[in-house]
Amino acid sequence: MKTENIVLYAENSPMQDVVNPGTHQIYRNPRVVLEKRSMDVLQPDAVRVLMLYGGLCGTDMHLADKDPQTGYIRSSAPASIPPEGRIIGHEGVGKIIETGANIRHVHNGDLITFESIIVCNHCEVCRKGKFNQCQHARLLGLEEDGIFGNIVDIP
Repeated sequence: MKTENIVLYAENSPMQDVVNPGTHQIYRNPRVVLEKRSMDVLQPDAVRVLMLYGGLCGTDMHLADKDPQTGYIRSSAPASIPPEGRIIGHEGVGKIIETGANIRHVHNGDLITFESIIVCNHCEVCRKGKFNQCQHARLLGLEEDGIFGNIVDIP
């Protein structure tokens, strides 16, 4: 199955002489593309979602915007943009059309919104319910592929 996705591409070109550069010091010349992608086999800890609504956030805009003098993107949020691009987006509503083998708390047909912080659920801070402090957290649409597609897989 092929799906339509909004994908961000950028050159990985860290600024010289910057120790521990941020996203806005690593990626240059962003471009946003609408492209078709094939769906992989659904992972055991993921859900496949038919997207109904998507919200465009300032974080999404900053990923696609660049400094006119340097070409570096404006976003300072943690992001990872691989050579194959990153499906962006983290705010929206969808309907589950398939669940991975380990998913028990939601079912096909359920309407869902998304938690933009993907946590490990195993570390000490997660067990205490302090999910936004998880050291293993990844951001949906920034460090993991997001929701800007007609059908998407979400961890």
